[in-house]
Amino acid sequence: MSRLIFLIVICLIVFNVKAQEWEIGPEILMSSTFISTDLEYDEQTSGSGINAGIFGRYLFNEAWYLQLEALYGAKSTSVSSNINNQLNDYKLGLKSIDFNLLAGYNITKFDLGRFHIFAGPGYSKFIDSSIYVNGDSYEKGKIKSNSWNIHAGAGLDISILSIMLRYQHTLTDLTEQDNNSLKLNSALFGLGIKLL
Repeated sequence: MSRLIFLIVICLIVFNVKAQEWEIGPEILMSSTFISTDLEYDEQTSGSGINAGIFGRYLFNEAWYLQLEALYGAKSTSVSSNINNQLNDYKLGLKSIDFNLLAGYNITKFDLGRFHIFAGPGYSKFIDSSIYVNGDSYEKGKIKSNSWNIHAGAGLDISILSIMLRYQHTLTDLTEQDNNSLKLNSALFGLGIKLL
């Protein structure tokens, strides 16, 4: 996490640019999250979530930009299994502080805005995690305290509004158990407002 914060600070110092080369404002994203795991299960239900925070977009030129994000996120997902006629429901809930660094390219520009694509890494510091089995808290389920992610998506800017659709994949195995794997895949739809 300290390396990512250091990188963000360096970017801000190196560019040292005028305000018109930056677009800054709040953003909110709604997510739908699925589990990627080697555990056997019969059914999976995507969980809804929310991310909210601020973004800063530095415009290198008419085509390229770099976007920095600091977000609070909450997400959940669940799976169920039926082994030997024993039905079990597992629910995972996570709350995190997320830092993302996205490189973007403007594909086309029009009078009121532009259409663009973007991709880049993200870092999540989990501030709370919970696992429930059949509605009861499962204390043995240990989740790592942070993860690295990759983001890719597209956006449409219309005047001061920035609409985006993105995919987030967790690169880090979230479970502390050596014999199992647990990663998350999320689809996010969001809206940002460019105040500057």
